[in-house]
Amino acid sequence: MTEPYSYDSSDYDGTGTGKTGIAAQITELTKSIFQYGGFYIGRYEAGSETNRTVSSSDSPQEAPFVVQQDKYPYTYVRWGTDMGDVSDSGGGAVSLSNSLYPAGSEYGVKSMLCTGAAWDSMLDFVKDSSHNVTSSTSWGNFKSSETYEVNRGKYGTLQGNGSVSFNDILGTYLKEKGSGVLLTTGATERNSSKNIYDVAGNCVEWTTEAMLTDVRIQRGGDCFYSSGDTSARYLRDEGVYADGYPEHSFRPILYVKL
Repeated sequence: MTEPYSYDSSDYDGTGTGKTGIAAQITELTKSIFQYGGFYIGRYEAGSETNRTVSSSDSPQEAPFVVQQDKYPYTYVRWGTDMGDVSDSGGGAVSLSNSLYPAGSEYGVKSMLCTGAAWDSMLDFVKDSSHNVTSSTSWGNFKSSETYEVNRGKYGTLQGNGSVSFNDILGTYLKEKGSGVLLTTGATERNSSKNIYDVAGNCVEWTTEAMLTDVRIQRGGDCFYSSGDTSARYLRDEGVYADGYPEHSFRPILYVKL
């Protein structure tokens, strides 16, 4: 696994003029981390004001996202226009993340899609005696998680046509072991560590990491299928996964602008 795919010379030259420009972003991120001592990661998975469907746009101009509690997860999101093209007009997790705090922002920070290295650093930060990151069913939202209570937000179930139907949580909802349920962002403190929510399950999240130019990596596991390893890498290829799935989302990171 590399960031970005090291044999894609148009991406690896570090100038930012290639297909993705991620090499230049990672160079700048690394320099910022060394200079300022770290980076910021979204407390919540990317969120949407409305329940997304397979036909929803994921263009920054047409369907912006938020990083807030009690939002629908920003699902059915692609990695980019395709696995090697992240032009802003095309949409996808990379360009959405870049749009949160773009290069011309006056806030002194820049945003980008979470890198694989940043994900691993975050896992080192959140793991402790109560939060295992290789076997996370005791604190994450996986199909195999033990039964637990949820007291806020909404829960979504996967329908036969591939859509997710959400219901309000009125009082207490029991997420039972063996059931796959998608929760709105930050629905329960149980599924958090160090004030970062839903990194264990719920949605599987795109990163900048790659294996090939048309194979990108997701992290965290998901509520409908995976068994509970938050550190696992999931390979997503162009032919099958490019259009996004009902449990595919992302999480931006911020770093201090140089």
